[in-house]
Amino acid sequence: MNREIAEHKAEHETMGREVSAAMSGENAALGQGTANPKAMTCATVRALCQLNTEFYERNAASFSQTRTAPWEGWRRCMAACGFDDSDGAAPGQPVDAQIADSVLDIACGNLRFETFLANAYPHIDWSFFAVDNCEPLVASGQEDVAKKVHFTCEDIVSNLLDGLPAAEPANVPALAAATPFDLVVSFGFLHHIPSFDLRRQFLLEALSQVKPGGYLVVSFWQFLNDSAKRAKIEQTHAEALAFFEGSLEPNDYLLGWKNEPGNYRYCHHFSNEEIDRIIAALAPHATVVESFSADGKPGNLNRYVVFKRKELPIDSIPVTNALSSMTDEEIRQHKVKMLVEE
Repeated sequence: MNREIAEHKAEHETMGREVSAAMSGENAALGQGTANPKAMTCATVRALCQLNTEFYERNAASFSQTRTAPWEGWRRCMAACGFDDSDGAAPGQPVDAQIADSVLDIACGNLRFETFLANAYPHIDWSFFAVDNCEPLVASGQEDVAKKVHFTCEDIVSNLLDGLPAAEPANVPALAAATPFDLVVSFGFLHHIPSFDLRRQFLLEALSQVKPGGYLVVSFWQFLNDSAKRAKIEQTHAEALAFFEGSLEPNDYLLGWKNEPGNYRYCHHFSNEEIDRIIAALAPHATVVESFSADGKPGNLNRYVVFKRKELPIDSIPVTNALSSMTDEEIRQHKVKMLVEE
């Protein structure tokens, strides 16, 4: 037992070093190793985050109205995770044998992924947990689904910059009780995280919330693959740069919204080479079970990657002290107890 504990602690320390490697202080430069000779600074990161925060606060209603249909790639992602949408059960397992599957959605937006799961897999007893920093956007989701979601408002990127967990379970009792999760997802968000280093850091932290054998599913937006819109994207970006001070990294863009002057948000286009670097960074802790492109008119505007978590000891996950020594089954029982009490 002592040997197992020592091995678990060693793994936790190793992963911790990798998670924190991207940041070395408030004045540290981000994006080292990229093609950009002028690395992004923390001041620029915070400015871009503030730009996006204000964008979503200002445009929550109109943005949500254009984000209602499920993404085409989601069913394939769920199939890669072992879910059969014909009856809502995992292949080879009867519906009655299904236990509650816990899902953490980081940057959940208007909860349309939760709506998709509830509709596509109605026989699964989902436990939904979600994090976002735009409450009006979350509130715009379907009311019947929203009632089933344990939501907490967190500024994810600011947490990363401040050396805090992207989504701290200890701050939310219901979230802590569910840790680790069967499935952690983050769709339409990675392109809002400035700098390669922070994106890598975020994914390592997201992976740390996945239980052994569980899945992390993410999407990488490749908006420059849309040749019909590329010229407009370049033009809008050039216009926006006149109002922005700071060094951006390659494939960083300031995108517009509904052709409204001054209504910009920061987004990053992912090259396949960068995605491969990210996959390599997670390779010691997870295996890729699926990687494919889908969505949009060209059919390739999102690159999906489904990671399956390797060995992950409970004590390597940032949970409350009361939960840190629990087994997986004890955590599940504690989760059920808390949900009943609520």
